[in-house]
Amino acid sequence: REYLTANKIGIDSPLPLEERLTEEEHNYLRDYEEAVAAIPQPEDGVLEAVKLSAMAGEPEAQRRLAELMLPRVIDVARLYAGQGVWMEDLIGAGNEALVRGTALLAPLESPAEVEGRLVELMMNAMEELVEAGIHARGQDEEIAARVNRVADAARELAEDLGRSVTVTELAGEGALTEEEIMEAVRISANRIPDIDYES
Repeated sequence: REYLTANKIGIDSPLPLEERLTEEEHNYLRDYEEAVAAIPQPEDGVLEAVKLSAMAGEPEAQRRLAELMLPRVIDVARLYAGQGVWMEDLIGAGNEALVRGTALLAPLESPAEVEGRLVELMMNAMEELVEAGIHARGQDEEIAARVNRVADAARELAEDLGRSVTVTELAGEGALTEEEIMEAVRISANRIPDIDYES
């Protein structure tokens, strides 16, 4: 429980947003919320007309609809906060999906479907961003593990020999191929201790 809490992972229920964001993200979110709050919101009848016009493909109505939906971007971004993607990037992905989405409303049957469709597009965009971040972190961890494996093997052999080791000597131990060692050397930019890069 202490580990999960320390790593900002909610137990039974999600952690409050305040605990999932960095100070920089808090500041960005506050400034963005203030900017969005300054946008005047129309009455329901006017919003309905804007939705209908956007569905009909009118560019100005689509632009206005995107502007009026910005508070929803913030709401959706809050759902994905704390999952390894900066709040600014989440909001950026949501805004982009929103702008693109306002041009894709023609197939909808009524204005009542507009908000749900746009929110769905925002969520999809943010989910893709979170998944891409998870994938990238997984790749980073895999690369680090490869370099560490070579570094550990080089350290052990260097301790046995009392000197730095060559790639050929390390490969000769049989646990790693020369290709694996050279890949780790390349990734680390020749910074693995205990490997003699001159020989």
